[in-house]
Amino acid sequence: MDKKYIYRKHLREPLKYLGAIVIFFILIFLTMFLSIGLNDKDDFIKIMGPLLIGIVGFVGFLILEFTLIYFVLFRRFKKVEVILTDEEIIYRYSKGEKRIPYSSIEKIKFPSIKYTGGWAKIIYTGGNIRLTVVLENIGDFIKTLKEELDRREMSDVYKEKKMYSFYKTATFSDQSWGRVYENIKKFIVITVGNCLISLVISLVFKDVEYMFSLLFAGIMLALVIFIIGELIIGRVIAKKANKDTFFVPDRDLYLEEKVYKYSAIVYSILYLVALILIVVV
Repeated sequence: MDKKYIYRKHLREPLKYLGAIVIFFILIFLTMFLSIGLNDKDDFIKIMGPLLIGIVGFVGFLILEFTLIYFVLFRRFKKVEVILTDEEIIYRYSKGEKRIPYSSIEKIKFPSIKYTGGWAKIIYTGGNIRLTVVLENIGDFIKTLKEELDRREMSDVYKEKKMYSFYKTATFSDQSWGRVYENIKKFIVITVGNCLISLVISLVFKDVEYMFSLLFAGIMLALVIFIIGELIIGRVIAKKANKDTFFVPDRDLYLEEKVYKYSAIVYSILYLVALILIVVV
């Protein structure tokens, strides 16, 4: 049995996701430029210079900050590999490799900070390692590790209640990140569509404020509805989970499709309501 676990791709390849974030803001800024420019050319000429400086400064700051975070934090995730074998945990990272026989594990703790998911701290003879919920398939890692420890009658090194709580959170995190990766393109399409509709509305009614209001409402509605959908899916999973058998269900694709279907309907209705309120009121 050799199982390898690595950190999620947005941590291993953050530059790709930086590009997506930059494109997102460029789309919004471009919509603003076109709306202001096509509605009032005189005002546009007056504010074009300061606006360009502001945009370039903002994007530059975003890139600089992300670069700093990459070298301080993200770069190390790229080289981390955790392997479970029949006899030990192998932890590979930028400074080398640690081999941790299961028999050397003294304690497993699960510290947590509210809303972050926490991490697993594996304390062994001579050191410790920490693994967060953004390790890909960490739920499977925890369950497999528990089975190996139980097989060696080492269940005293962990508290089952805390381990299960972390396992449930980690499994849901795995599933949630999977949905994020699958739906990121849809969010981009929604953003592009929202930009176009906002631009058209501002041109039809000759009012830039309509564009700002509708753009903000459309993006926020998409985020809020996605979060509500995740909460609904999480609640269903929590009801099916069983602490006594250390069980958390796999992804229910039928349920997810149903939630997304109704989410799309709710989003469309609320977006239409927001559009009417912004234009009429």
